[in-house]
Amino acid sequence: MLLRPECIPCLVSQALRTVNVAGVEAGRRLEALRRALLSMAGVQWASEPPVVYFRVFKELRRALGVDDPYRREKERCDAEASRVLDRLRPAVESLQDPFYGVVKLSIAGNMIDFGALESFNVEKALSEALRRRLAIDHYGLLRRALERARSLMLILDNAGESVLDKALLEEALSRFGIERAVVVVREEPFINDVTLEDARRIGIDSIPGVEIWEMPVDYDRFTEYSSRGVFRRWFEGVDVVIAKGQGNYEIFSRYRGVFFALVSKCRPVADSLGTAAGDMILLGREATAR
Repeated sequence: MLLRPECIPCLVSQALRTVNVAGVEAGRRLEALRRALLSMAGVQWASEPPVVYFRVFKELRRALGVDDPYRREKERCDAEASRVLDRLRPAVESLQDPFYGVVKLSIAGNMIDFGALESFNVEKALSEALRRRLAIDHYGLLRRALERARSLMLILDNAGESVLDKALLEEALSRFGIERAVVVVREEPFINDVTLEDARRIGIDSIPGVEIWEMPVDYDRFTEYSSRGVFRRWFEGVDVVIAKGQGNYEIFSRYRGVFFALVSKCRPVADSLGTAAGDMILLGREATAR
């Protein structure tokens, strides 16, 4: 999904939130924003919104002198998600189809964003998600694909959300007899997205049969990977691909053969899906685009 004019204020707002959580003095925050906006003007805007922001966020990290501005927020979101998941497990296990419940929790986990712990009750939101209908519900297609699969790729999005994604992964491995799973994380810090360090903190690396791959979030390296067909080869090398979160939908929506599990958080994404902002989505596509 390519950048739209209404995406620009969102990217600027994201940059402002980043400098405000970095814990540096006001003059440095202002200079970091100036450099970030200059970097955004210097990239090709006929790109996906997160890809444009790859360049911006890297410049923010340099200008702020902070490698991972959201480290504490990510740790906090992981801890809260783990607490809530433990409390909700009995409700999930009591469902007629517990795996469907885990899928819904994983999708709803996309609402756990940095700062979200102040804006809504996580436990209440996730509990309600078990009863909510999906605006796009291709669960049957996903389940049939997993029943035939021997390999799975799960592309992670936010910290906190990843705790619920881990539960989804473990349930899929045990329920469907999948022999090999590839979990994709960010190669370096990018907003509150999951890095290798974050994945290890919640124990994804300790799950038998799981490999962790790193996806570049450097603008030039990502563009090179895309132009050389690296992501297409990744997707063609496994039986099922699940991409979590709105950012991964924006980045990879042109690829068919990918299941997208997300909450549509903004009007451009909702419009592209034919849904409303705030809807829970499980979108599956049968064939890989050529």
